[in-house]
Amino acid sequence: MTEFHGWDDIRAELDDGDRDAQARERARTEAWASAHHLAEERQRLGPTQVQLA
Repeated sequence: MTEFHGWDDIRAELDDGDRDAQARERARTEAWASAHHLAEERQRLGPTQVQLA
């Protein structure tokens, strides 16, 4: 039988306590998500990168 691990156990194992690194990674991830959503919206609306420039 497979043993499942709780999220708290996984987080405790991965968390080294570096809050600055966590903040940087969170900001990087949010920036990536924002860029992805903008790209999806551009595709939905139809204009190309050249038309937007």
